[in-house]
Amino acid sequence: MLWICSISAVLGILWSLCRWVAVIDAVYSGNQEWQSLRFQLPDDTHDGRNCAKLSEHFCLKGFFRTRRTIYRSPFDGDQKNFVNLIGPIHRQINFFSSYHHRYGSCCAYQAQMYMKHGQSKGLSPRSYYDHLMDFSSYRELNFVKANYNQTLCLNQITQIGFGNGKLVIYAQPRKEFAIVNRNDGATYRFPYQVLKKRFTFDWFKRMFVCREQPWICAQFGPSLNGNSPQGS
Repeated sequence: MLWICSISAVLGILWSLCRWVAVIDAVYSGNQEWQSLRFQLPDDTHDGRNCAKLSEHFCLKGFFRTRRTIYRSPFDGDQKNFVNLIGPIHRQINFFSSYHHRYGSCCAYQAQMYMKHGQSKGLSPRSYYDHLMDFSSYRELNFVKANYNQTLCLNQITQIGFGNGKLVIYAQPRKEFAIVNRNDGATYRFPYQVLKKRFTFDWFKRMFVCREQPWICAQFGPSLNGNSPQGS
């Protein structure tokens, strides 16, 4: 009986891994550079609860890329220079610390993100800063992390990213996706088959980012008028 239970447990783990990374292997392999400006939504996940203490709309997690395409040697002053850049403006882009003892502070978390995802990938402090501040509409949906809601039978989005490269999904495959706006309680649904086409950066900025930081839409677009046709 014990070995049967052990086999069942192993099969359950393997199924879980296949479920979550099935879409990932096709994305991180190959020669295409993948980079993403990633956001955390205020929700009931661990990171989401931390975000909710600081914003009802969004928190910026950082800028992520998968490979080093620029061969720049690191300098001793990189971290300090990045802190000098990001410190005065981190609240303007909701780039908050997610450390449990430093909610919303600056700049240990922000500096760690630069060192791990910027300097190690060949980016200077200014270059990583410029990526964080670039909310241009050319970015496409390329990262989704969601928890499966068994009651609603859909994937509830907790993290979202926009940039270059194929779409990376951590979620139940082939299920409908939904994003909840805590500010007004609205739920927006997106069929899996058209998720990337319909979930645009302009829509996300209009419905979440610019509700709290309107200067972003004033500088990068779009207009703050309009809603999602899938709102419910």
